[in-house]
Amino acid sequence: MDNFELSMAATTKSINSQDSALVENAKYLDSITGKLGILRATLEEKYFESLDAETLKKAITILTRLVTVFGSLNQVVLVTIGLFAI
Repeated sequence: MDNFELSMAATTKSINSQDSALVENAKYLDSITGKLGILRATLEEKYFESLDAETLKKAITILTRLVTVFGSLNQVVLVTIGLFAI
């Protein structure tokens, strides 16, 4: 009979622990951080749903070209400043 009572106590403790975890999770989700996390996840989901593979490839290509152009402009500006400094 002791084993049965021990298992019942363990089961009760487990259920109470689960309830405690649910309460803590609910508090987190209701907090500002939790709400921001939900908003962030929702925005990311909608953003990626709206993009198809081709659009994403084009955006990456455009960003790569912009970085290349601005990197080159940086070198041109440095050379120009160097020329005027002489």
